[in-house]
Formats: sequence, C-alpha cells, structure tokens
Amino acid sequence: MMLADRRELLWRIERAMLSMQALGYNAEQIEKVLEDAFNNKPQGSYSNDELVPLVEKLEKRVHQAKKWILYLNSGSCGISPIVQSKTSSCDM
Repeated sequence: MMLADRRELLWRIERAMLSMQALGYNAEQIEKVLEDAFNNKPQGSYSNDELVPLVEKLEKRVHQAKKWILYLNSGSCGISPIVQSKTSSCDM
C-alpha cells in the first residue's frame, strides 16, 4: 500500500464532509458520522497508516449515501421523489 500524505488524507476528509453537506446533512449529522468513522477519537490521534482505512471507510459511507439518495429520488422504490414547489405571493 502506498503511504498517504497527511495533507491528502485531510483533504479527503474535507471532501467527504463537503459531500455530506451537499447531500443535505446538517452539522450535527456530519459530526456524528465523523465521530463514528473515527471511533470517537480525533483524527490527529491517528498515524497516517492508521488513518488510511478510516478515511476509506468514511468515503465508502458517503458514496453509499449518494447511491441511496439517487435511488430514493428516482422513484423506482415506490416513493415519489421530493419536489419542492416554489410559489410566489402572486400565485395565491
């Protein structure tokens, strides 16, 4: 396995956090996912070698969440996609 640079690992964690935010996770939800992914320990307490599999696990969770959201929004599971309608005060 190639040694990972610490900056790259931190960038991958940040990218996962931004992806979760884009998926609609709020700050508390993102914090809970990170706590779970890093076993309730700060990322700084891990060596690079220890951090690599944890970051990979986090990225896999974010990827799975994306797949589920796409599936649920596709309507193929029998649930209608969420559509937010915008109504102006003129339409009332």
